[in-house]
Amino acid sequence: MIILGIESALPQGMVFLGEDEKILSSRSFSSFSSSVQLIPGIESVLNETGISRDRLDLVVVSTGPGSFTGIRIGLSLAKTLAFCLNLAVVGAPTLDCIAFSVPFSGYICPLIKAYRNSFFSAFFKKEKEKIQKISNYLFLSFEEISKSASHFLPDKKVTFILPPGERGNLIKEDEDFFLIEDKVSIQKAFLKWGLMRFFSKMVDDPLTLSPIYVSEPLIDRRVKRWKI
Repeated sequence: MIILGIESALPQGMVFLGEDEKILSSRSFSSFSSSVQLIPGIESVLNETGISRDRLDLVVVSTGPGSFTGIRIGLSLAKTLAFCLNLAVVGAPTLDCIAFSVPFSGYICPLIKAYRNSFFSAFFKKEKEKIQKISNYLFLSFEEISKSASHFLPDKKVTFILPPGERGNLIKEDEDFFLIEDKVSIQKAFLKWGLMRFFSKMVDDPLTLSPIYVSEPLIDRRVKRWKI
């Protein structure tokens, strides 16, 4: 099975090709440039592997939360490919994928860097290969997220999955109600999520697949704001 992955919700977008559980090729983009680099990136990984478009079986695409514009562009491209190439499509909530891919059970809270010193996050309970989302998607500062953990999970250890480079900025050494894991491979997380959903016959309908928006888009306040 050949899988095309599209991640455009994170500040640094990426595309990859996978075959079963192996990553064949991937491309990462500079921050907030997915809108112009997605299609060239897909062409690049296809050319590098020598795989033609008609050999693709599944497209896995990020549904957010994350970049407002990036999510819309990534989903539009994935839906177009699904219709034109008759591909199955799986929507991949980025936080869920990260939680699903960690190699241990317990209470897990992935964090995605957002704006205004805040993070997108959610709390999950993982037991082996099953995860359960036990909170809404959140858009809060790290202090507010950690307080939420101590509030509705008293005496429970929570593992925070942090973006690379954020640990030193956020964590105080005297806090002891959570654990830290620094980095998860997004490509492998998406690949694992896509295979799980596909073989569980839980593929999505391109007509109804929708983005996950947790906060309002960041818009220059000098520009007139339109409701959409």
